[in-house]
This record gives sequence, C-alpha cells and structure tokens, in this order.
Amino acid sequence: MLYAIFLTIILLTEQSFAMSFFFPPEKPKIKIPVYTPPKPKRQPMACLSKNEMINRGIFYCPRPNELVKKGMKWSAKDPWKAYSESFVDRIDRFTGAQWSSPLGAMGRLICFYEGMQKDTFPVKITTTVLISKPTLPLWEIASKPSDSTMIYNCVTPRGEVCDCPFSISKTSASPEKNEIPEQS
Repeated sequence: MLYAIFLTIILLTEQSFAMSFFFPPEKPKIKIPVYTPPKPKRQPMACLSKNEMINRGIFYCPRPNELVKKGMKWSAKDPWKAYSESFVDRIDRFTGAQWSSPLGAMGRLICFYEGMQKDTFPVKITTTVLISKPTLPLWEIASKPSDSTMIYNCVTPRGEVCDCPFSISKTSASPEKNEIPEQS
C-alpha cells in the first residue's frame, strides 16, 4: 500500500512536469498603472483696477453693460464692434473669448456674449487691434500646432470679463484710435 501511494505521487509529479514542459505555465500579465499627474486647477485672476490694468498692460473685453446695439449690430467703445448681425435684444452675460493667429505671437481677439433669449447665436465683438498671445490663467490652446492657425480659448466660469485677460501688442498700441479703451 505504501508502495502504491509512493508510485501515485511519482506519476503525478512526472505528469505535472511533462505538462509544464509541453505547456509552460503562462506568466501572469501585470499591468502597472502609469501615473498621470492631475491637471493643475487654473484659478481666474482677480479683477484689476483701471490703474493696475494700465500699469500691467492687461486688458479685458468690454463688460456686458458697455455694449450698445445699433440696428442689428452690437458694439462697444471704439475699437470694439461686431461684423455680424444679431437678433439678441439684450445682453445677459459674458461667456468667454477666443484668440487666433496664423502661428504667430500676435493675433485677433473675439469676445463672446450670451443674450437674454437662449435660442439665439452668441453675440461676438472684435477689434482690429493686434493682441499678444494669451498666457494668463484660463486661456487654453484649442488647436494643434500643426494646424495653419493657432487658437486659444478662454471660457469664464463666473461670467466675468476679468477671467479672460489679454495684452495689446506693442506694435498696434501706438495709434490712439486703436488703443483698447480704459474700463471702469
């Protein structure tokens, strides 16, 4: 009987050895997670006073209460104006801005506003003043560098024009008419 038990153990051992020789056990596939650091939370800047804006060279889109509708087009103090007509009768809030450039450091800025009527297109006003590429908080790149135009977007979480600050290009700030108006 002892011999039968011993023989069974040897046969089982040989069988498992033979099985492992012809069918090697698979190595467990261990997935090591790749650490992805959390995206830093970019906080909006505090609103600057008129003097601080001038001293720092930081400006904002016009506030919603500064927009005026003439006919079917919205505008603000020169040089801000709309090139497209709008059915919006009253501006509700500022929603953000977009800067675009043909892969340069200077470009154009469009400010977006939402009207009281929710089923209308946003009101867009722009300026002919050249704006430097935005680098301050809340501005994020929206186009790939391989595209022909570089685009940055700023979406305000609070509806404040202060959330989307920008700087005027030194080359376009010289003529008085093209300067961004001081804001109160």
